[in-house]
Amino acid sequence: MMNYRIVFFVILFIVLIHKGAFYPISTRYITDYKFNNIEQYEFSNISFVENGGIELARDYKVLYSGKNAIWVLAAWKGGLLAGTGDPAHLVYLNGGVQKKVLDLPDQVLISDIKQIRGLLYVSSLPRGLITVLDDSLILKKSITFKSEYIWNIVPDSRGYFVLTGNPALLYHFNFSNEPDIVIPVTNEDNLLKGISDGEDLYFTADGNVLYKFSWHDKKIRPVYSFDNPIMDIYYISGLIYIITSVAETKTQAREVSSDTTQSDENATAAKQSEKKSTHAGVFKSGLYSFDLKWSIEKIYEKSNIRFISLSYWNNSIIIGTDKNAGFYQISLKGNERRFSGLGIGKFARLLGINGENYALLLEPSRIIKLNREFSGTGWLISGSFDTGGISRWGRLIIDGTVNQGTSLKVFTRSGAIPEDGLWDEWAEYSNTAGSEPNRYFQYKVEFMSDGNKTPVFNGIIVPFVQKNSAPRIEKITINYNNSIYKLSWDAQSDDKDVLIYNLYLALEGGRWVKINDKPIEENNFDLNPANYPEGHYRLKVTASDERSNTPEDSKEGYKISDPFMIVNSSPVIGDIAIKKNGKTAELSWKVTDDLSPILEVDYMVSGLKWLKILPVSGIYDSTNLTFGLKLNIDEPEFIVIKASDIYGNYSTKGIFVDQ
Repeated sequence: MMNYRIVFFVILFIVLIHKGAFYPISTRYITDYKFNNIEQYEFSNISFVENGGIELARDYKVLYSGKNAIWVLAAWKGGLLAGTGDPAHLVYLNGGVQKKVLDLPDQVLISDIKQIRGLLYVSSLPRGLITVLDDSLILKKSITFKSEYIWNIVPDSRGYFVLTGNPALLYHFNFSNEPDIVIPVTNEDNLLKGISDGEDLYFTADGNVLYKFSWHDKKIRPVYSFDNPIMDIYYISGLIYIITSVAETKTQAREVSSDTTQSDENATAAKQSEKKSTHAGVFKSGLYSFDLKWSIEKIYEKSNIRFISLSYWNNSIIIGTDKNAGFYQISLKGNERRFSGLGIGKFARLLGINGENYALLLEPSRIIKLNREFSGTGWLISGSFDTGGISRWGRLIIDGTVNQGTSLKVFTRSGAIPEDGLWDEWAEYSNTAGSEPNRYFQYKVEFMSDGNKTPVFNGIIVPFVQKNSAPRIEKITINYNNSIYKLSWDAQSDDKDVLIYNLYLALEGGRWVKINDKPIEENNFDLNPANYPEGHYRLKVTASDERSNTPEDSKEGYKISDPFMIVNSSPVIGDIAIKKNGKTAELSWKVTDDLSPILEVDYMVSGLKWLKILPVSGIYDSTNLTFGLKLNIDEPEFIVIKASDIYGNYSTKGIFVDQ
């Protein structure tokens, strides 16, 4: 026997606790599996064990498979009676022999079969009929009803109840087949499933209410209202077990509660849409117990799998579901829970007869016998894992036990889009995943056995490294403030890598020169223009993800700014010319700048205050401007001219003007 468990957990500990020491820092992991995520898998002939692994389910033999939907299954004389729909037939199965024993051509389906005092009671619809047969399956009596539908027959110590629909009426018949109680339930359309505790009747309808009929006063009262519709109830040793689930449609809910399903014509379409609809909306199914003394206890809850039927076997509750012909087995005397999936369709009912176990599967309709041996083959397909980007796959870490006479094979595939129709073909795993680098990943496990033992699959870790994408500089901002250039930039990494930056300057037509002495970790930098010669410059910002990747995988992105100028020299004020006319003095001069536009020119008279002046052209729009100023001079004045550029550089020039 080969056991990978010790190796697996040693590696798992290293990976999850000290993964930086085992793989490159950029390695990530897909980990699987969890019992509560069964709905994410597709599978056949597989059992999931809570707090355990995944193993082969028990083998089975198909006893009956037909085009007609099987609506109900019952034990009879060491064999099985199957009630079908469209047309309504009663078929007896025993030892490979199939025999039609009742044909109801005017009815659509047989809805229930019960044995009462050696007689067989068969209900059918839509014309509200119970057919009573003797031990030799010979017609003894036909009972007709006002209601269109008969959904359930419930034997009790006084006779039997009949639950009907359209209208919803509760009947009770004595053992002479005479009705002694007829009670309308006006707030419901259909009464679906009932159980007797030996005295009173508990029953369900279309909705989420559990009702009670008491013989004490012959009245119906609601017992409890659940969050979701009641799908089935079962009585075991003084407790009523109840399952609830999301509502499908009223018709579907009615059918399921009567051990029914949709016609087999919808089986293919249902299967094709099953995977797409699995996560269409979050809903919950629940298993509850009721002690008949007004105490309700929730035993188990599951999201996104519909519970459709209840059975009892080997001290365990059996919950049939709509997932891969699967059923939950929940022990009432221990903590074991398991889910077994037999393939396609729904699991409707489990029956134990003379030490053998039989099951009714729907969509397509099949009656099977469960064997004691393990299935010879089974398979499991994981959900689709989204790594967030193109990734390459490493060596799988598989936790499994391969016993004598068994084997496990693992296959992988990948794809660029979520829809798997265009993915790679399955490739068997050897030392590394054979799938091409892609964004999406999936694995499949094939189980094989000689029937005596089963292999066990406990989980898998898939190391992967995303194909690194270069970081991006999306925007560069350059602001001049207090004689300092404030540089900032916006950077993005699709891989969410840690980024570092370097800055480069280049004069127009010149080479790039790095201006930071060590990598910059922030998204900003202060540039002192006084440290650089005047001229037209461009700034280049580079972003590197080297701190999140190996040297071979790291990448760099960059962006170049629009041109900007570094100007350290001040504007030049030319000679000031004076023209006097009496007490009036007219001054004129030019202001020039080699690089920067002139921002402002001010003048001051004898130290009083600065006054702004416009150029002769009326607008500051050049590096060469002419100015004129006319002043009244009553006494000698000292005139100072100040010229400033847009970078804060300025110069002054003064002149003495007398009368």
